[in-house]
Amino acid sequence: MGLFSSIGKLLGGDSSKYIQQGKEQELAFQREALDYQKGIDAPLIDYRNQALGQLSDYYMGGPEAQQQFYDNAMNSPAYQNYMQQGEESILRNAAATGGLRGGATNPALALNQFNVAQGLVDRNLQGLNSFANPNLNTGGIANTLGNMGIASRNAALAQGQNQQNLAGIGLNIFGTAASAAMQGQ
Repeated sequence: MGLFSSIGKLLGGDSSKYIQQGKEQELAFQREALDYQKGIDAPLIDYRNQALGQLSDYYMGGPEAQQQFYDNAMNSPAYQNYMQQGEESILRNAAATGGLRGGATNPALALNQFNVAQGLVDRNLQGLNSFANPNLNTGGIANTLGNMGIASRNAALAQGQNQQNLAGIGLNIFGTAASAAMQGQ
């Protein structure tokens, strides 16, 4: 073992190793936090992308794409249920008021069909809008990445500073020893 390494160990020269280990542990925890955050956001990002695709189809895909939304709504069990309830309500009201033979019942039944279909399409679009705007933690992910960079930089700076300090101490000791040796001649 050389003179400088012995002096460095006496003066805490191994501290750079501990600083580096501490920074590596810090980075490991930040990587774990980053992986967790990404895992939480991954399904939300998938849902957002699917919803944006469907909204884009509806608003920019032309009449065929819009017709598909109405077809899907009208083929749903909800449509059948709402239609049945609406028709029963209209017919009950017409029977109670003597309007079955009047001319208002058929237009009311037709309007019910339109209102139910439009209501379901609107509700589906609102649902897609909800998925298209999830509460993502992109700010937290960006902060974690920034902190990881800072921790890595600080570890490198600390290690370099420690090595520089040890070299300075070694030179001071060497200079003092050389000066003492010259005076002893």
